[in-house]
Amino acid sequence: MISLVEVNLWDSVLRAIKTKLQRESFETWFNPIRFEGIDNARRLIRLRAPNQVVRDWVRVNYANLMDQSLGELSLGGYSVDWVLPEETPKAGVAQFHLNK
Repeated sequence: MISLVEVNLWDSVLRAIKTKLQRESFETWFNPIRFEGIDNARRLIRLRAPNQVVRDWVRVNYANLMDQSLGELSLGGYSVDWVLPEETPKAGVAQFHLNK
């Protein structure tokens, strides 16, 4: 179960991202993403994209923005586990490392 603290953390990440994007871009690419949880021990944030297009677009075009926004919230070095609708968090998770 996702705690209120975790949900608030993701909301803070979204607020940081929103200040750096035009409204239409934010609504198109970040509004559809759902927070699935955080694993502090493994330094992973699990996000559910509505489809592969959104996941891939955000991974390719907004990696630096996400990395910067996570860093502003003391989450630098965390990776994102992307889950698609047909996947469960335990199977078929595509991992994206924010730090290069």
